[in-house]
Parts: sequence; structure tokens; C-alpha cells
Amino acid sequence: MHDSTIRAWQLIRAMYLGEYRKILDEAGLGLVELVPIKSSELERAARRPAYSVLGMQKFMDTTGKTMQPWQLAFSDYYKYITTRTCLAQAAGPPGR
Repeated sequence: MHDSTIRAWQLIRAMYLGEYRKILDEAGLGLVELVPIKSSELERAARRPAYSVLGMQKFMDTTGKTMQPWQLAFSDYYKYITTRTCLAQAAGPPGR
């Protein structure tokens, strides 16, 4: 691999780690350590495609709407489940 390709890949992985950190922080799990690994290192029942992207085009064509960013969707979902499930007790009061 060319040096600039390697640097670009390292930057992309670092960005994803930052997003995963936001999820853990939102869930009150900020002390959990994140260790980057390759997908090939995961033991899975089914092999993952080398390149898989979740596209939104079919949804947009069908509904005429766009999806909100996943970060906002996660935040909304987490607030919802922590106020309406047994997680409410573990997470503490809403708006913490």
C-alpha cells in the first residue's frame, strides 16, 4: 500500500473510533476501552463482505424523505429507551 493510502486509512479508522467513543459516552460507558481491530479479526458466524455500505437511496425513493444522521437517531433512541425500560433505573434521571 502507498504511504498516503495508509495514512488516509488510519485517519478514517480514527474518525470511526471517535464516533464509537461518542456512543459509549452517551450511554454512560465512557470508561470502556476501545481497541481497534480489523473486521477479519472478528469471529463471526457469517463472513462479512469486503465492502458493505448501508445505502439510503431505496428509502428515499420510496418515502420521499431523507434519514436523519445516525448520531442524532442514536441519541433520540437512547433517550427513549432509558426513560421507558429497565435501563431507566440504571441510567439515572432523564437529561443527566
